[in-house]
Amino acid sequence: MKNIIKKIRDLELKGRGGGDFETWKKWDMVTATRGDKYIICNGADGEILVSKDGYILENYLDYVIEGINIAIDTVKAKKAYFYLREDYYEKHLNKILSLGNDKIEVFKKPDVGYIGGEETVICEIIEGRSAFPRRKPPYLTEGVIRMSYTY
Repeated sequence: MKNIIKKIRDLELKGRGGGDFETWKKWDMVTATRGDKYIICNGADGEILVSKDGYILENYLDYVIEGINIAIDTVKAKKAYFYLREDYYEKHLNKILSLGNDKIEVFKKPDVGYIGGEETVICEIIEGRSAFPRRKPPYLTEGVIRMSYTY
C-alpha cells in the first residue's frame, strides 16, 4: 500500500480543508499508527455560504466512494464515516449506500451550528459527545480517536 501513498505524494495532492496539508503525509502517519483506525470523509460544507462538497457529491460521488475505499485499504482502517450535512445526507444517501460497502457508514451531521471543519469536533460528534474541539496534541493521526458508543 506504500505504492498508493507514493502516488499521492508524486501527484502533490493536498487536503481540501484549507490547511494545505499534504495528503500523503497524513496517510503515511496513519499507516504507521497502531490500533484501530477510522476514515472520516467530511462532506458537510462547514464553511458558511460554501457548497464545494455539494458540487463534488453531485458530480463525482463515485470517485469519492472509490477514494474512501482506497483509504480504508491503504491504512487498514476498521471503518469509514461519511459525514454529511442534512440536505446532502437526504439527497445522496441511497447512491452512497449502493456504491459503498459495509465498512462505510453514512453519518448525518446534527444541528450543532458552525464548527468550521475542525477535525476533532467531527470525531466528538460521531462518538456521541458535544461539538467541542479536543486539546492537541495528541493529534488524530496518533491514534487518539475514542469510539465509545454502540450501533
